Amino acid sequence: MRHELLWFIDHVKRSNGIHMLKFIEWSPYNRMASTLIGYSDASGVGMGIWFLGEYTGFQCPPPTEGPKNLIFFYEGLAICLAFYLGTKYGCNSIAIYSDSTNAIDMYSSLRMKRVYNSILLSAVDFTINTLITTKVYYVPSNQNIIADYLSRFLNADALRLAPNLNIQVFEPPWDALGVVKK
Repeated sequence: MRHELLWFIDHVKRSNGIHMLKFIEWSPYNRMASTLIGYSDASGVGMGIWFLGEYTGFQCPPPTEGPKNLIFFYEGLAICLAFYLGTKYGCNSIAIYSDSTNAIDMYSSLRMKRVYNSILLSAVDFTINTLITTKVYYVPSNQNIIADYLSRFLNADALRLAPNLNIQVFEPPWDALGVVKK
């Protein structure tokens, strides 16, 4: 809890006093020109992110430093990673679709068990530092197939559905894992 309180104090000291959330309610469909839309998923073997409008997919194995056997941790982490990866596309807002209702609830409420705090702190830092508005939405699993394939490293299956997909490997930001890179 000490780490989280110090994080909060640091942000209050650096704050300009302006409300940090630009939009309380927004939809990616009323801001299409400036919204990057992505899909994320996690599996027992990795995490996958797909930005359909950019024809780009990302994947990585679960970090060895992360918790073991906590798929929900990696579902939440994949969403956070999608925010970071989305910055390269010059957008004002990012909408990520996930089939994990627990992860969506985590981002909607900004509260969760302590093990997930590092993900939430990283996501809030992302929003503050980039001024990019973020939102997480639910999508049924049968509409999240490409991100699912990427999370399982089933690249041939992903390419069959999206033939021009550019698949890249990425490394998660270490602060989202709650560890310091050695």
